[in-house]
Amino acid sequence: MDKRKIVALCKSFLWGGCILLFPVFTGILSAILSLEKTETLFFQGLFMLSSLAIPLTFVLNGKWKWAEIGFRKYDADCSKKG
Repeated sequence: MDKRKIVALCKSFLWGGCILLFPVFTGILSAILSLEKTETLFFQGLFMLSSLAIPLTFVLNGKWKWAEIGFRKYDADCSKKG
């Protein structure tokens, strides 16, 4: 397997882990702390925002590009003209 493919696979696993583990962890904590509905939603929003911290540090350190985590430039020429 090519090194680029292995790096891309590791990046996708890290990004997928960030997206999946933070909400699960939030649900477990809100059940343990027996939070109400509004507090749980606020808690989940806070943890979803913090789940961006790991990929964002890689981007800001220059190891990843914005396009590698899903932020690509919008191409207006490819859109339909209504």
